[in-house]
This record gives sequence, C-alpha cells and structure tokens, in this order.
Amino acid sequence: MGSMHVGRQTVPRTRSSHWVVFTGITTLCWGVWGVFLDIPEQRGIPASLSYIVWALTMVPPCLLALKFVNWQVDKDWRTIVFGVLAGSTGGLGILLLAKADAIGPTYIIFPLVSLAPAVTIALALGFLGETATKLVWVGVGMSLIGIFLLAIRADQQESAAGVLWLVLSLAVLIAWGVNSFFVKLGTQGASAESILLYMTLGGLALVPLALWDTDFTQPVSSSISAWGLTAGIQMLNAIGVWTSIYAYRYGKAIIVSPCVNALYPSVTVALSLAIHAYVPPWYVIVGIAVSILAVLLMVAGDRTVPQHSDSA
Repeated sequence: MGSMHVGRQTVPRTRSSHWVVFTGITTLCWGVWGVFLDIPEQRGIPASLSYIVWALTMVPPCLLALKFVNWQVDKDWRTIVFGVLAGSTGGLGILLLAKADAIGPTYIIFPLVSLAPAVTIALALGFLGETATKLVWVGVGMSLIGIFLLAIRADQQESAAGVLWLVLSLAVLIAWGVNSFFVKLGTQGASAESILLYMTLGGLALVPLALWDTDFTQPVSSSISAWGLTAGIQMLNAIGVWTSIYAYRYGKAIIVSPCVNALYPSVTVALSLAIHAYVPPWYVIVGIAVSILAVLLMVAGDRTVPQHSDSA
C-alpha cells in the first residue's frame, strides 16, 4: 500500500480522501449548531459564559479521542505550541466577535469575519507550499463569494462605537484565519488527538478572560434547563472542532477551510427554513447555490491529482 509523508509521520495513501468525510461531519455539526446559536442569550446566558460552556464541552471529545489512541500524546514543544495557539486563537476570536457585535454594525462585521479562510489560504500557500489544480482554485474563489453572501445580515445596526468594532472584527478575521493554519501546521508533525488536547487546553486558558469580560451586574439565568441546553448546543460546536482537525489532517488547508466555511452556513439556513419556516433573502439563496457548486468543484479538482504528500 502506498503512503504519503506528513512532517515526521507516515500516513497511508488510502486515507488521503478521508478529509471529505470529516469535512462533511464538521459541516453537519456546525450547521446544526448555527441554528440554535442564539438560544443561550435568549435564555439569559451571556456570550462570554457560553464560551466557558463551550471550552468545557471540548473536554469529553478530547478524552474520547485520546482513549481511541490509548492515551498516547505527543509532548514535543512544536506540538504543544501549535496546539495551544490553535485553541487560543480560535477561542479569542469567539470572545472578540461577541464584543464587536455588541458595539458595531452586524451587517458589516459578519461578512468581514467570514473571509477568514482567505487568511488561511494565504498562509498555507506561503508557508506550507500547498498547491491545487485550476478547478480547485475556481472552487476556492467561488466559495469565498458564497461565504460572503451567506454572512450578510439583514438586521442592519446603525450604532457603532468609533472604529473599535472594525479593529475587533479584523482581529477576529486574523485569529480565525491563523487558527486553521495552526491546526494544519500542527497535524503535519503530530497526531490529531494530541493537537485536540492542546487546543482544548488553549481554549480553557481563556476562561478567566471570559469571566472578566462578563457583566455580572446584568441578570444571568440560573435555570438548569437553560444551562443544559447551552451545553448541548456547544457540544455540537466541540464535536465539529474535533472532526475538523481530522479534516485538516488529511486534507489541504486551502481546500478544507473554504469548504467548511462555505457549507455549514448553508446547512444552518436550510435547517432554519425547515424548522422556523424562514425564507432567506435572495443573496443568501445565491450564496448557498454558489457555495455548493464551489465545494463540488474543489472536491472534484482535488481528486484529479495523485496525493503524493499532504501539501501537494
């Protein structure tokens, strides 16, 4: 059986297409998560405390993943640094987005932040030497257009605190872009399970920051059902993070990042339509169509070239 070399590890060639499966699972988890994302705040749980719940829900998938590999963990400094950076940049992006959305125009912030895959693609091209066919590049370009259209918010907010919201939005854009890059970089030289462990620790490290950012002068729900529901919703996010690591492990960052970010909002919109009878604006429908076509092109284009290496 052929093999491809990734950093210090050797991965069977037959696993090179596994990224499609893991991308699909991630898309489904995050798509369902997106449908119920606003429920915790509606139930009296602020975004900063929802973050803490998410950080804690990362623990069960992490322990389960480690159990699957008999608790074998890579302990070299490279794995620890990239794993912690991946977890902390992802978590920081979540906290900063909540802050930006509270003071700035949502209809600008979300489309701007949605272009984070462009940062991942640029870093993957510059530092990982990833390449792709022309068909893949057409799909990547279309996916960014689709992501942008899906991120537009109709509820335009007029209030904005100076330019702070813009600075925070750009920080989220960069944080989430480098987050995916660190995941890919980490999994080139370590097991996905080890990266998940250090990502979990990186996310938990920001819990004090989330507590500090919480305004406890405002009422916070004490309902067990509200907190339980929040945990269930955030568990979907955590499982999506888990499977996304495998998607990056077996796939190229320049493909996986736009694929996931183009597809999961489409799933959210489709489920919202089915559950809440929500009829999206025309640009969202166009965004869904463009995103699906883009993903099909990227998958088809990636399969037209032999997988000699994880970055080729």
